[in-house]
Amino acid sequence: MRIIDHRQFQKPLKKQRPWRRYALYGVAGLAGLFLLANAVMWVAYRGKVLPNYKLGTVDVSSLSFSELDKRFSANSLLPANVTLTAGTAKTAVTPASMGVYADKVASTEALKNSRPLLPLLSFVTHHTVSLALRVDDTGFNNGTKAIEPLFNYAPQPSHIALSGSAFVIVDPSTGQQINASQLKVQLQQGLKSGHSSVTVPSTVLAAPAPTDLKAEQQKLQKQLAAKLTFVYNGKTVAPTVGDIGKWYAASGQTMAPADAQIGTYLDGIAASAANRSDLLLAIKYALGKGQSLNFAVVPKGAITRTYCTATRGVGEAALDEMIGKLAATYADTRGWNAGGKMAFAHVASGCDYTVWLSAANQMGSFGDICDDYYNCQVGNSVVVNNDRWTLATDPWNATGASLEDYRTLIIDHETGHRLGFYDDPVCPVAGGPAPVMMQQSIDLHGCTFNRWPTAPEIATVLARNGL
Repeated sequence: MRIIDHRQFQKPLKKQRPWRRYALYGVAGLAGLFLLANAVMWVAYRGKVLPNYKLGTVDVSSLSFSELDKRFSANSLLPANVTLTAGTAKTAVTPASMGVYADKVASTEALKNSRPLLPLLSFVTHHTVSLALRVDDTGFNNGTKAIEPLFNYAPQPSHIALSGSAFVIVDPSTGQQINASQLKVQLQQGLKSGHSSVTVPSTVLAAPAPTDLKAEQQKLQKQLAAKLTFVYNGKTVAPTVGDIGKWYAASGQTMAPADAQIGTYLDGIAASAANRSDLLLAIKYALGKGQSLNFAVVPKGAITRTYCTATRGVGEAALDEMIGKLAATYADTRGWNAGGKMAFAHVASGCDYTVWLSAANQMGSFGDICDDYYNCQVGNSVVVNNDRWTLATDPWNATGASLEDYRTLIIDHETGHRLGFYDDPVCPVAGGPAPVMMQQSIDLHGCTFNRWPTAPEIATVLARNGL
């Protein structure tokens, strides 16, 4: 039997190629180097942020954690300022002023937890870690209160405003109120995104129903037309319509003359005028009545008569108009101020005399010289009978003259008594104006009614005061 040699059927073994072995060694070596490099980076960046890292929108690559701590302390990981806007209102605030800060502990922990197992990859990839924030509620509440005056406003009803030289009616408008809880959310979201502008969430408050202010508008427009002049040291100053308009300030739904604005104008004529306080009263009274008057501006240091006002048997509210009328009469260039040489000033107390508005049935309480029909002067009291103040007298009314002018006569006549004059029954010229010190409603003695001191009466009062 023939023996078969099976080896003749086996393929010969190929010889091993050495380059494959070297390749495996190379791969293993590179892998080892890569792992070694990552290990080195773990050690080298143990106290630092890895490359290509952002915390929020701020690049913190390779910063040491101690440097990062300084950034947190300065709150410099947030925008320096944030502009808050709502409608047309706008203001810039710092995050700290709104109680918002970067949270160091949470943000740093997030940075550390975001490290990849192979930190070497951070050189070729970019990482953004969300910046953690903390909000101090007290700081946020205080910050919100600080901006509320700018962003919170009530609905405005119909109101009157001055436009150029005319009063106009302004339609009602809506209001606005900050939504604080939503603002806190919006602010944090905006800061995390690195935005330097945040829209303030707010609620619109409905506008009130319109109000008919046409009558008030017409009244104010009539006041603007008043022709007022001021005489100071022989010079006359006439304010324009624009000047008078600047004297008005908002008062509820309308506008009214304001002491501060009027005072600024008066100080431009004469600083610290002796009758400044009465001029303020006189101007407001004249404007309210729509009267065109000439007022004397008395220089500082002039002789000044001070007066108080009071009521007896009459409500205090009635004094308001009397105070204005007194001031307008005393400041008028035709009155006892003698063309600006003497001043009268209304004061609260410590006055030279008191002007009383008394009920008719209380007149006798001031002295026997007073009765329940006429006015009178007793000592330091100039007493105006309320019946005469509101009704005048029959002889006066028969002439068709106004109650306003009769009140001027009352004031000048009774004040004349306080200045040292007695009743004067002499008519200088038949048919001419009576002396203001004549008891004109009793007997004119051939003269005509006259509410202002005459030239001889003015000369007398100047002489008595050494002027």
